[in-house]
Amino acid sequence: MNRILVPTGNAGGFAFILAVMWYVGMGQGNGAAYLLFFLLLGVLIVSVPKTFLNLTALRVAAESIKPAFAGQELSLPVEIVNLSKRSRCALSVSLPGTPQASAQVDEISAGHAARAVLSFPAVRRGEHEISTVTLSSIWPIGFFKAGRNTALRQTYLVYPKPAGDPCLPRRSQDLRCGGDSTGGGRFYRGARLCARRITTSY
Repeated sequence: MNRILVPTGNAGGFAFILAVMWYVGMGQGNGAAYLLFFLLLGVLIVSVPKTFLNLTALRVAAESIKPAFAGQELSLPVEIVNLSKRSRCALSVSLPGTPQASAQVDEISAGHAARAVLSFPAVRRGEHEISTVTLSSIWPIGFFKAGRNTALRQTYLVYPKPAGDPCLPRRSQDLRCGGDSTGGGRFYRGARLCARRITTSY
């Protein structure tokens, strides 16, 4: 289980604000700016373990994936169980290397579970395996993004894309080819009736 922590785009702007406050507090002798600098810096430092804590005590399980043809869309149902005594908020689950296969979970109460569906295209035919999913979160203030990879073993099948025209023939073509059994039966009965009348007249 690998854990990562990276700053978000908001962290750069926040760092610039802290630098300005440091300059005003130290260079200009502004005690209020100096106090505010350390207050915001403390909030930033405390948010780091909070972000990591939001990903603990979570169990991820994957359900079976229905087969699909190449070019269609596959769906991976995922269940996230919160085993802790506190709620988990602002979670994201995704497939590594597939940016479009992601889903958001707003909140999971203590002792409860939430379901999410990851959709991704079926590119190549054959049997494939999903080995990991990634859980991530930017809670509580969005300056850092924590993530962890959870091991899974879920296989799925992709069938070859069918060739040819999938549309059925039109009704007029069926009649010309004798494909309509009802119309062919009427034509056959009419021909027998005409032949009987001709034989009777002679």
